[in-house]
Amino acid sequence: MKILTHIEMPDLERDITTAYPGIKIEYLKSDFVTNCRIDGEILITIANRKTGLENILRSENALRWIHLFGTGVDCLPLNLIGEKILTNSKGTSSDAIAEWVFAMLLSAAKNLPASWIKDVPDKTYNRNMQLLKKTTLAIAGYGTIGQSIAKRALAFDMKVQVLTRQPRNTLQGPIVHTSNWKDLVTDADHLVLALPLTPDTNKILNYQTMSMLKDGVHLINVARGGFN
Repeated sequence: MKILTHIEMPDLERDITTAYPGIKIEYLKSDFVTNCRIDGEILITIANRKTGLENILRSENALRWIHLFGTGVDCLPLNLIGEKILTNSKGTSSDAIAEWVFAMLLSAAKNLPASWIKDVPDKTYNRNMQLLKKTTLAIAGYGTIGQSIAKRALAFDMKVQVLTRQPRNTLQGPIVHTSNWKDLVTDADHLVLALPLTPDTNKILNYQTMSMLKDGVHLINVARGGFN
């Protein structure tokens, strides 16, 4: 069996070939063209128009399983999948992204990196003791990333409210669920965008929706972006 991929993945390649010695991994060029021969049963790729994925799916080949690094499928030609198995990596980066969000929240609250020790000390002592505790964190999108962020926010004793189409009580704690943007952001001190890219969420931040934010809101965007 052969795995085809556009992605350099030495660690994963080692793990796969160690666990399954009979599997071979072949790297495809990102500028794949139709006349290239596709000789493999599994494709590991990303939903990016630059990978030539549409050409691969249109060609006659032995592909049976397509796996996407990442979650978004907005650039994937779903009409060409046919009977092939399609999977993605939903949730694998949730904790890493949630930790990055909190690194940004804490950096703003604690005035980092301005308050780090420098070669030449500041003449004034940094007395920035702003807390995350009791501040309101609004999370637009409550998938695996949003839930991972909310879990950490509860540990910081923050007020958490999330934008969801349907309430999902996945965590123990006082989380407010709403499907209304104004209800989500009116009292928010911090707003995190963790939405998928869909026709409903595209350009969700605009003059009208941003006018509902109070002054000084801290905006962090980890939402799905589009590919050109």
